[in-house]
Amino acid sequence: MCDMPGPTPASYLLHALNAPLAHEVWSYPLYQLPIWDNGVLADDVVLILAVGLLWYWVARNIQSWRQRRAVLMFAWRPARFSLDVFLVMYGALFGLIGLSRGHEAIRYAPYLVRAGTCFGPGPWVNLLPSIATAGFYLAWAVVLIFFFGRDFIHATRRL
Repeated sequence: MCDMPGPTPASYLLHALNAPLAHEVWSYPLYQLPIWDNGVLADDVVLILAVGLLWYWVARNIQSWRQRRAVLMFAWRPARFSLDVFLVMYGALFGLIGLSRGHEAIRYAPYLVRAGTCFGPGPWVNLLPSIATAGFYLAWAVVLIFFFGRDFIHATRRL
């Protein structure tokens, strides 16, 4: 029954926590090719660098927000507008994914609590990670839409 169980609930949580990278970097087909033969794979190195850069960018934006009440963004207006629109749409996508995951968690809650899977029985292994995953996606949606939508509005007012 558990020959090929699929991704663990913990991997779903990590994908949701690093959502801006999870859909772009982790699904890239060339990403699976090893570069070195000594056990270090290119995907591990790229993943570690990408996650580090993501959270460095988040930290820089938090610092920028505290100092100037603005996100860290390009000064060149076409790039600024393009990135703002892209990140707001990306946030909307995460909102839809979060609502879908939350709906699935609520819909299948009776089965997830009682079901014995390859990763263990009960709500601690099945239901709570599903709810947390939905929460992470929704949090990314709110953050991206609010901050970069606000930046887009402020940038258009300065024209």
